[in-house]
Amino acid sequence: MDTDNILPWRASIKKRPPVLEPKVLWTVQKQRWQIDCMLQGRDPEGWCLKVLLNGQWFFSCRFTSWADAIQAADDKQAELLTGGWVIASFS
Repeated sequence: MDTDNILPWRASIKKRPPVLEPKVLWTVQKQRWQIDCMLQGRDPEGWCLKVLLNGQWFFSCRFTSWADAIQAADDKQAELLTGGWVIASFS
């Protein structure tokens, strides 16, 4: 076998997206209730949105793309604001 015709071996390097720290996207309040929407970052299964009600886990959902996760969070915030919730202001 002629070694001049063999391509040098290179290990397959797949770039993995960085794992992000959980980030609060928005917080809304109504009377004594508070809802926080957090983006949990990316794992092999996709992006996870986590919703907290008064600081306790309430709901989570996975999305295959960051854009889909952000769109879902924006849609839910708009729905809540229409329902009388207000954007939280922390002074």
